[in-house]
Amino acid sequence: MKRLYFAIANKFFKPELTAQDNFLFYRGIKKSLLVQGFSFFFVFVTSLLLVKTAGVTNYGIYVNIFNWVNVLAMISCFGMEDVVLAKIPVYVRQNKKTAIFNLVLTANKIIFFVSLFSSLVFILIVFSGFVPAFDQYKYLMLLAMINVYLSAFIIVNQQTLQAFNRFFASQAIDKILKPVLLILLLSSFWLADVNINARVLIIFNAVVLAICAVVVLFFLKNTLEKLPGEKNLAAEKTKLFGQNGYFLLISLLVLLKSKISMLILGSYNETDSVGILNITYRLSDFVLLPYLLIHAVVPQLFSSHAQSDVGYRKRLFHKSNLFIAVATLPIILFFVILGKPVLRFYDENLGQYFPILLILCGSQFLYALFGPSSALLMMQGKQRQAAFAMLFDIVFNCILFFLLIDWLGLVGVALASFFGSLFYNIFLRILVNKHLSEK
Repeated sequence: MKRLYFAIANKFFKPELTAQDNFLFYRGIKKSLLVQGFSFFFVFVTSLLLVKTAGVTNYGIYVNIFNWVNVLAMISCFGMEDVVLAKIPVYVRQNKKTAIFNLVLTANKIIFFVSLFSSLVFILIVFSGFVPAFDQYKYLMLLAMINVYLSAFIIVNQQTLQAFNRFFASQAIDKILKPVLLILLLSSFWLADVNINARVLIIFNAVVLAICAVVVLFFLKNTLEKLPGEKNLAAEKTKLFGQNGYFLLISLLVLLKSKISMLILGSYNETDSVGILNITYRLSDFVLLPYLLIHAVVPQLFSSHAQSDVGYRKRLFHKSNLFIAVATLPIILFFVILGKPVLRFYDENLGQYFPILLILCGSQFLYALFGPSSALLMMQGKQRQAAFAMLFDIVFNCILFFLLIDWLGLVGVALASFFGSLFYNIFLRILVNKHLSEK
């Protein structure tokens, strides 16, 4: 499989891209493939262990709480994860060492204070009784709040490492180290026959994230110390409410898009349904593997070529799109043939949700079919259009969700996701075609 992906990459990229860009594609995909391959395997093992050790109900409670933690973490990032990805490659080319230091320092200050504020506000809402569904799990949610800052810290600083083209370091911590540590904790408690519930899972996650944050900090410190150039060069100020405002909105909307159905189900205390839906979502994420491989490379390149020839930008986008689409087909075929046995491996009763898995796989395939449209718009000064498209998508998804869930249950949730993704990707592609037609 590894050789096949490289053969596809060389065939699609080598003839029409510069030698430097082709090298970045090859190196980025090579390292990302290794990381993502292990990551998807470990995610599968982790989710399997979570269900086997804690049961579907406790797993559903854990997922429901961490859906809110993920929303708060994305708010806490304040869009800085995309700001560093957009600006650092430019600063590196211009040899602006001080600007890089200031940007990284500002980003980390922002995520600390925003995570503290957002966590406090959320806890006040939880304990106020304003949302009745929170009452049953309010102490678990309080316990989970430490994960908000840790998650935001890891997200922003991993993106910083990616901006330096440190592909392996930027992905291995979250994609490999985190699930491996969680697997070790779960396995040790399981073998010791210790009861594992939602509370234990939250504590496990906090311990793992704390370790991962320390490792990210080590890699980041090492990277910054090796920067060439003089540290006393003129630096640019990073505005608190500048470009990151759109990035924050886009990142938050992307997260809401993936979590909106589970958040709504969780607010109804449908924790079993949340757990089942999360299992099928995690499996369908395998379809996104080629898309994620490309996303380890293209944001930096799109940012670097924001002012390049329109024809070259078109080739860069279309070649990326073609690679993703072709490489995704074998994964879709795998789930069509073996999706039901995989679900039964979790739990014999989960085989009945095979149609949901297929629909969600189709929803993910749409991203491969239409290409990295959002990344292109965000990295080339079109953040407003990308944010508007995502906002439209969230509203459309919510409308479909409420229309279809009462009629078709969880199948309706999956169909809402599919049609939402279809219209969203069509809209994004129209925006991309318009942008690439500009002189």
